[in-house]
Amino acid sequence: MEITSVRPVIAGQVPQARAVARTAAPGDRFTGSPEALAASVVASWRSLKAATATSEVLAYKDGQLVRSQTIDATYEAPGCCTVAIKAGHGKGAKLEWDGGETVTVHKGPLTFHWPLTNDKLVNPHGWTLHDTGPGMVIRMLAAPGTKVKTAGSEGGLPVLDVVSPASPAGVTREQLVIDPARRLVTERRLYAGDALLGSMSIKAFAATGS
Repeated sequence: MEITSVRPVIAGQVPQARAVARTAAPGDRFTGSPEALAASVVASWRSLKAATATSEVLAYKDGQLVRSQTIDATYEAPGCCTVAIKAGHGKGAKLEWDGGETVTVHKGPLTFHWPLTNDKLVNPHGWTLHDTGPGMVIRMLAAPGTKVKTAGSEGGLPVLDVVSPASPAGVTREQLVIDPARRLVTERRLYAGDALLGSMSIKAFAATGS
């Protein structure tokens, strides 16, 4: 399965709500509750054996874009992943993570074994792979006490507002753009109040074992 989206970003500019490039087909429309939609996404991810994705990862402070990355990520159940940084901050590095407290980093001929909280690995808000790594949005969405509600649609795809105790530090709410046909989060946006702190948008996705 594959999904594509295209969204240019100008340095220093916070993106406004916008439609993903893929237009929803009639079979994509979801008429159930937001809780049922969230549960379907969680169940779909948990059924995966492996997945690959190309994503754009952005971080903002005080309304300004402060970090931009394009990454290729692979995921293997139950929680191993690799992240290759193709453009932006850390370009050329490849990270290997098994879900624990250490990350193996390859950069050219060099290999490092760093704690998850190494300042070269955390984002400008102090978030680690435990917060924003592949599949971590599912951990947030499935956490006890998480509340979801509908927040309209973008490009015909439903948007959920999410408040979760498992969101990264400083995040008061999240918005998830979801493709119901693929049961896939195509974009995750993290806010403190109305201030956008970061976003992760999928440009291409392929899964096996679902």
